[in-house]
Amino acid sequence: MDKQEVIEKIQAVLVNWGEFSIGEVDGEDCSPCVASHGNIVDLAEYFNNTGVTVEVYQPSSHSSDPIDTYDLDYDELELDILEEILMIAERYDVQQQDLFDSCKGENF
Repeated sequence: MDKQEVIEKIQAVLVNWGEFSIGEVDGEDCSPCVASHGNIVDLAEYFNNTGVTVEVYQPSSHSSDPIDTYDLDYDELELDILEEILMIAERYDVQQQDLFDSCKGENF
């Protein structure tokens, strides 16, 4: 698949279920690494229809809080990162569909 095909598949999941964060995906304990420089890592942690929100961490600081945040459009990301995001989006899609199916017969 080329970049545009991968982006379209990611966006198809987002059209169905809306934006989501890495923390909402069952079994996903690792965010895609967008960049790293020295002891700083940039992780894609929030996904929306146009791109990702990247949280910047300094793991050696003993704090789990990000030191910076920025947004990137999907077309700014490398294909391998987009493919990783697609795998996460597909896992989220299955998870949300299972939840939806389990609630079908409920009266709310």
